[in-house]
Amino acid sequence: MMPEKGDTDEDTNKDTDGKQSALPVLYARSLHASGIASGMVIPAAAGFGIDKFFGTIAIFTILGTILGVVFGFWQLITIAIKENSK
Repeated sequence: MMPEKGDTDEDTNKDTDGKQSALPVLYARSLHASGIASGMVIPAAAGFGIDKFFGTIAIFTILGTILGVVFGFWQLITIAIKENSK
């Protein structure tokens, strides 16, 4: 039986038209978004924990937030460069 137009080929994640299926693309983008979000939140949470542990003012929370934002933007720029080079 011949596949009909629009059916997916499981080996290549491409439609019979040659276009890439949307599901793997959405999955990859959701992984990128969750990686960026966790990369921004984890340093801030670690800074908060360090501040609580040592009883200091919010200096480590602020440093963690700044570090997380810088890391998040770096990841975002890296992903954008990879997507544009395809």
